[in-house]
Amino acid sequence: MVTRSTNEHDGRPSDVSRACDNPDCAERVHWSGQRGRPALFCSSACRKRAINAVSRLDAALQDVERDLDLGTLTYRELRAAKAEASRLGWLLSAYPESTRAATAGTSDDS
Repeated sequence: MVTRSTNEHDGRPSDVSRACDNPDCAERVHWSGQRGRPALFCSSACRKRAINAVSRLDAALQDVERDLDLGTLTYRELRAAKAEASRLGWLLSAYPESTRAATAGTSDDS
């Protein structure tokens, strides 16, 4: 006796979606219901934009942290650099781990 899978029609709505992982994007990502890893971004171009934004923010944060580590800043420059580092960290916190993890590897994979 062959038993059919009950996963095809399990009572979930047919249009299940969530926000794209790129915080600068207003598009929705739709659940395909197919095998494989579900999409985190609405498109590959959107994923690449998010990865590039994280890379730029991370590079700027590293520059500020390098200036802080040198110890040659005046009191006002030190306060401004700490404020900038805090702002950049806050901006980076908007990007989920999926985007930050992608910047650690290669950014050309789909």
